[in-house]
Amino acid sequence: MKKFFLSFASFILLTLTPYPVLSLEPGDLAKDFALRDKNGDIVTFSSLKEGAQVTVLEFISIYCDVCKKKVPQLNKLLAKYDPGKVKIIAVALANAQPEVDAETSRWGIHYPLLPDPDKITLHLYGIHNVPHLYVIDGSGVIRYSSNADNMLEIETLIDSLLQGTVSQCRPGDMASEIVLPDNDGKTIQVNFSKTNAPAVLAFFNSDNRQNRRQAQFLNDLREQTEKNPFLVYAIVSEPFDGDDEKVIKILGKNIPTLKDNGRKTFSLYCVESPPEIVIISPSGRIMKRNAPQDSAQLLKLLARPSVIEPTNNQERIMDALRRAMPDAQSIKPMTVGDTLIYVGTFADGTKGYARVVTKDILCEVCTDISFVQVIDQEGNYRAFELIQPFESYGKTIDASPFLRQFIGKSYHQPFVANANADTISGATKSCLKFIEALNENEHIFSQFLDDPSFDATFRRSVCFLEQSELELAMILYNRDHREPLRDIKDLAPYLPDKTLPVCPSGGTYMITIFNDIPRVICTVHGLDPQASMIH
Repeated sequence: MKKFFLSFASFILLTLTPYPVLSLEPGDLAKDFALRDKNGDIVTFSSLKEGAQVTVLEFISIYCDVCKKKVPQLNKLLAKYDPGKVKIIAVALANAQPEVDAETSRWGIHYPLLPDPDKITLHLYGIHNVPHLYVIDGSGVIRYSSNADNMLEIETLIDSLLQGTVSQCRPGDMASEIVLPDNDGKTIQVNFSKTNAPAVLAFFNSDNRQNRRQAQFLNDLREQTEKNPFLVYAIVSEPFDGDDEKVIKILGKNIPTLKDNGRKTFSLYCVESPPEIVIISPSGRIMKRNAPQDSAQLLKLLARPSVIEPTNNQERIMDALRRAMPDAQSIKPMTVGDTLIYVGTFADGTKGYARVVTKDILCEVCTDISFVQVIDQEGNYRAFELIQPFESYGKTIDASPFLRQFIGKSYHQPFVANANADTISGATKSCLKFIEALNENEHIFSQFLDDPSFDATFRRSVCFLEQSELELAMILYNRDHREPLRDIKDLAPYLPDKTLPVCPSGGTYMITIFNDIPRVICTVHGLDPQASMIH
């Protein structure tokens, strides 16, 4: 006999999956973590890099071809330096030890590679694509964060860190304090280490097209400050090539314009080819030189990296479920075998069955995919909603034409990429993983869609879940009231939807006493035999 469970436990487990944070950038402190090495011993990142003046931390996937091609370059880099001064440590995201063992010998890696099957470090560092490489100095400050396309740049940075000759205007350095007069002659002093907010410094030296374009971009960006609080300063050189009022007029009154007489601040920040935008981190360190003049990319840099509350991921999921089943009167989680599904019930009594899918990709082009799929009672795909958008090289792409081709088709139908299912150019791996998820549905959904007893089991399970919600509300009610509960309607304010639930089989919920404990019982399904109340 097949077993179906609908409970708080299933619901809570899903809420504990955090959503990835934004990538750490130069100027941020590297985060410590603990993983198992090839011997099964727990090792920490801090212990592995102990004593090193420079640490290169690389995140890879063993199924990433570009990652494999980086190995000889990193081996060469490692051989160049004193092993006590420069260390290289790699982390294999979403890979287990057997996978790592099978590949590393073929790759010829000369440095530690730690498997991270649960992607713990991905959430700590906010990795979106692999390979991703960090260069970290002896004090733990990130000096470089990128995909390691330019190994010569990395080698030059390591040399300068070892020699102690890093200039005071490279990513990771403390941002110099600025003391400059504004356009009205008032002296403005900013110590970025004390502002506790990201900042944009925009440098101008001419009224030419490039400078005017940067001024307009900055003005447009400033309008988004309310939602994304950050500091913005326009620094205009004196002398200035042309009429500086043309640039100042474009900047508008909402952006402080500071006059840099003698270009001393230009020199402090090593600005040689303006216009240029420099990003300062909330900790007061230079995060980015020559920052992109693209609002989406720049706001992503300015967003302060922080661990997103686990509940936020559940909110994303529930929002996607509501978009996928907008007419559902209720959406309840239910465990079928070892799979969590969501059952939406509509006004006409029909149901939709949703599954939340997350697939690891982690390559140099695409990111992981996460989406909701809904199947109707006839077994046809009814809707798809993305929780995480499809991306290609860091840019969101429109996946709606790809998704639409599956609407109305049966979950029994197997799909083959580029045979009976088109893919998106530039996001092939995302499409392949999506199709892989669809081909899993035959096994998952046939367990209950073909079972005539499922509907009755589902109704009973929903009833017992609602009893649990009511009994939890009763605990909260008793916490706030001295008098015992007399009417079950008084529990409504303590329920998630602030309304009393209705048994799907038409039963009535009532308060009863069981073993001297107040309980909630249904006139149709009775008391949940597996529930236990603790008062």
